[in-house]
Amino acid sequence: MNAALLSVRVKELPNIEVVDGDLAELKKMTDAIHIKLDNGERIHTQLLVGADGAQSRTRTLAKFPRMFAEYGEMGVVASVRASDVPHETATAFQRFLPSGPLALLPVRLYCTVLYILFMGY
Repeated sequence: MNAALLSVRVKELPNIEVVDGDLAELKKMTDAIHIKLDNGERIHTQLLVGADGAQSRTRTLAKFPRMFAEYGEMGVVASVRASDVPHETATAFQRFLPSGPLALLPVRLYCTVLYILFMGY
């Protein structure tokens, strides 16, 4: 679904309000979350979804800790054109190799290649 279509559809839903502005302040209270946007608008809500990326301002203002974990793995993802395989008959392929899993995932005329390499292998 493209962004323009999504924007139109969201406006049709009765339980969703789209607001324009950047998060300036956030206070967590026992009964709600109080938000102030950079345009001065104030919002009180019981649910706030922070989908603003790795450097999340929402997470920072909410004082949620960042957690890091080393998994000892590295991943490679690529998309290759599979011109001679009809989409209707394409089959996903996955193998568990000693060095890590390998998957080929057909998507239309392309194939996504995913390879996880265990570090130190």
